[in-house]
Amino acid sequence: MTDFSLTDYQILEQFRRETDEILVTNNLRDAVNCLTTLQKTMAYDTKIKDYPDILVEYNKILNKLRLVAFASLDWNEALSFLKNNFLVALENKEFIDLTDKIRSKLVTVPTLEERDNYRMRLRRALTQNGERITFKPLKVGDQTQDPTVANWLKLYLGSLGVELVNRVTYQGWLSQEQNIQQLTEEEKERIKYLFEVYEELKLSSVSVEGCEETFVIDEDTDTPLVLYRGKIESALPPQEDIDLLKKIEAVLSGKPVSLSAPTGAPSQPAVISAPIPAVAKPATSAIDRDEIIRKYEGDVKENRSIEDRMTQFTKTTGGKQRELANSLNLLLTGAAPDKLDIIAILYILAKKNAMEDLIKDDDRFYKLVEQDLTRRGGKQQLNDFKMYPTAPQSIRYFLEVLLQHKLRLSEGEAAKWGLHIVNILKKSGNEKYGKIAYFDLEAGDFRWQK
Repeated sequence: MTDFSLTDYQILEQFRRETDEILVTNNLRDAVNCLTTLQKTMAYDTKIKDYPDILVEYNKILNKLRLVAFASLDWNEALSFLKNNFLVALENKEFIDLTDKIRSKLVTVPTLEERDNYRMRLRRALTQNGERITFKPLKVGDQTQDPTVANWLKLYLGSLGVELVNRVTYQGWLSQEQNIQQLTEEEKERIKYLFEVYEELKLSSVSVEGCEETFVIDEDTDTPLVLYRGKIESALPPQEDIDLLKKIEAVLSGKPVSLSAPTGAPSQPAVISAPIPAVAKPATSAIDRDEIIRKYEGDVKENRSIEDRMTQFTKTTGGKQRELANSLNLLLTGAAPDKLDIIAILYILAKKNAMEDLIKDDDRFYKLVEQDLTRRGGKQQLNDFKMYPTAPQSIRYFLEVLLQHKLRLSEGEAAKWGLHIVNILKKSGNEKYGKIAYFDLEAGDFRWQK
């Protein structure tokens, strides 16, 4: 299977370097590819079991790759990661935000209510984590306990309860809890990060603050706006993101760099229960956040049906891209294409990062878009599509043809489903598709980005 041996220290070092580069660049695609390759190679290269020290190092590499590829793990792997490897996320939080990875994973669940069930399972996994996160034993009454993730969360929940925690209450508890006072500053930051992740998992995906998707909002302002984590804010990158990019460039170039937290990065859990700050047009942010989420979620029964159909199509096709494409083509050429069946297959293809291949390499779908653009007289759009079949606008043409023209959905409904698919693509590592669809405040509905 391979012409190298994992017991070779040079090969180990090569995997280390590649993994570190994947980590600091947060490259999901490369993480998935490297993770798959390494797992297959380790299964094939049985001699590695005779080298326990090397095996430990490869397992460390695997866990780093799992952190970057968290959204692409199956749910059992994701739960296992939080139960057994939270420290990997903690030690690499300079480059990887675990809460963002969790949100990316939850986006792959179509039904917002069902996401809350997964949030509960993720919380439970953390409360079962036996990794030591600080050094001194915890003192709880007359007893001492190991300072594990599980025991710190037990203390936290026992003191502050299972509901969302108010910042004032939280800060008061931090300043008074004796077990925290004995910690070093570094240890305090470690447990604060743990509590931040846990508070994120307490949120409901049905709420504005907990909804995992990012919405581009069309408004008459000089600065583009997005609805993100319950806030309407500027779409321009904040200074801490710019600083982080500079830090990544320095690391990759081999220059010495301080690995302290980015300027402005939060040192404590976000204000979960605090009001959303106003923006340039307060009336918009106050009224439309809930409306946007409500319209985005759509019909709960339809969402659950899509989930069931995704399971069914995955079983009947074996999850194979070619078989999924055949099923999609069969539906589209039928007399009455079923909306939910088509959307279910598109969801699966988006999760598999296979949308580009579908358009670029499968003549049936390439011609479908080409014929539609020709029929509608879109000469410039047709030229763009032929030249750049995997560009964001080409993906938009493809989704518009299938959802709006083939299924005869309204633009609002078609763009809404398109935005669902785009969010899955983004969380699978395709950030370039972020502006395919948006929410139009004036129209009160979703629209394609022209």
